Amino acid sequence: MDFNGNGWINLQDVIFGYVTNLAPAGLNTVCASLQSQIVDVIEATEQYKTNNTGFEQANQYIIGRGSYFVNPDRWNDGLEANILEPDGLIYDQNQRLSGVIYYSPRGKFPDPPEGFIGTSDVWATHLGFCIGETLEASEGLTEAECIAIGGALWWEELGHVLFAWLFRINPEGGFAEVNPNMP
Repeated sequence: MDFNGNGWINLQDVIFGYVTNLAPAGLNTVCASLQSQIVDVIEATEQYKTNNTGFEQANQYIIGRGSYFVNPDRWNDGLEANILEPDGLIYDQNQRLSGVIYYSPRGKFPDPPEGFIGTSDVWATHLGFCIGETLEASEGLTEAECIAIGGALWWEELGHVLFAWLFRINPEGGFAEVNPNMP
């Protein structure tokens, strides 16, 4: 929650919200552990507010989703997500860090991994996700279809993706895939 009213989440908002038991519904049951985990992730990723070194832009800006920057080594490592080392970063139109992305390849992990403590995080499953050379995104394509439309940059048959809006308020929830505050 944004307790200082500036439209962005910071450590003070997280700590105040959980210490005063004003956490969003559904989070109070795992409050202390989740708070600690969120603080750890914010501290580990604050460096990317001004520097996304090691990450490459993966899409054009999409309303409700932002611009994704992925770390190719982490994204393609075939390992389960490490909560302190996100696979991707989400930026708004002004290049402000808004959230982080975790990816788990379904071929290796049929079920979404444990992400954040509790049940509030929701992993999305994407089928035939294709990103072209001009950074436009398509979904539901075979690899051949992706290549045929110029999608040589990146193609995934299937994977689990978790979005964590740790810096930008999301009225749909901190782990929702789409954020209406990303105009």
